[in-house]
Amino acid sequence: MKMNMEEEQNKLKEWEELLELYKKHSDGSLPIPLRRPQLEKKTRFFIDNEFLEKGYSAKFKKYRVLDVYSVLCRRARADTQVGYPPYRDIMKMTGITNRNRLSLALQILEALDIIFTQHSTGMNANRYLLIRSELWKPANSITIDTVGKQKYKVSIKKDKTVSSRQEDGNSGDTRNHIEVIKI
Repeated sequence: MKMNMEEEQNKLKEWEELLELYKKHSDGSLPIPLRRPQLEKKTRFFIDNEFLEKGYSAKFKKYRVLDVYSVLCRRARADTQVGYPPYRDIMKMTGITNRNRLSLALQILEALDIIFTQHSTGMNANRYLLIRSELWKPANSITIDTVGKQKYKVSIKKDKTVSSRQEDGNSGDTRNHIEVIKI
């Protein structure tokens, strides 16, 4: 069923409003430019031609990146380009049997700015946002050695006394101290 012009404009307006919801990127200020929605046929998913043409599939074939990206595209809503597939579903659909292998493929996609992952807490599935292909990093911009290597350990030390002489005579303050250590 084809949409008339008014319905299509309403869908695009809804999509633009949804973009406003995803204004938090790594620095908290940039909108996440999601792929344009596929409005006419919602029973099919699509993969950007650039994924194949620019060599992402070929360079990371060994790591099953195309398989994982295909599932993310398949499970993303057509109008928002956001999906919530749990690891077990991605593993089932791709045939990947090792969670670490799946995690590495997702890290590669994220390092190339092909997806943005909003990590969940507990047993909830992560939210995967599919980014417009014009903003992807080139396939040769990363190596497998650079993916996921920068890790940080965050520790909170409670009840640390911080001394500071103020003009009103207060000499100390008890606060939580947060320490970020690059591993």
